[in-house]
Amino acid sequence: MLLSINLCKAQGATLTKDETLKYIGKKIDESKGYKDKDYITYLSIALGEANINFSKVVCPYRSSENKSPNNRANTSYVEHYYDFIFNPVFISSITNVYNADQNVSYVRLHFNSKTVKCNYYFKYWKEVQVYRMNYDSHDGAKSYEYDYVDIPYLTADPTNFDKIKKAFEHLKTLSKVEDDPFG
Repeated sequence: MLLSINLCKAQGATLTKDETLKYIGKKIDESKGYKDKDYITYLSIALGEANINFSKVVCPYRSSENKSPNNRANTSYVEHYYDFIFNPVFISSITNVYNADQNVSYVRLHFNSKTVKCNYYFKYWKEVQVYRMNYDSHDGAKSYEYDYVDIPYLTADPTNFDKIKKAFEHLKTLSKVEDDPFG
């Protein structure tokens, strides 16, 4: 009986929503720590009640550099935090934002309307002297709505885009059935 269960699984049994999201999370994790235009670290992707929560942080971004009177560098850093919340049912199309000269490219999920909610805030601090950080409390928080969201993937594997696209299409199908099983 154990053999038949394993055989069934190997022949392409359908993944659940949670398993599909874990797979997408694994693909996102492959891109952690790689640099594209800014240094980006992706935090997580998780399944909410009916939505997907995708969080990322962009850091550090050197916003300015100048010399202080004692000739030591003053450097400012900004960390940007984004929390995207969306329902996969509303995905209208999926395209590839390919960056051939970068380690990270993006799967762009398009939506018919601005159904992607984004909570954004940033942290800002200044390095005043070598080995001493002077933290300034410049946290800003805002909410936005978008009609797309970019999900990162590692460019080194040429099959990543197609795999992640299929995973999101599967997630959309599962979400539609769950949302309206008779529709």
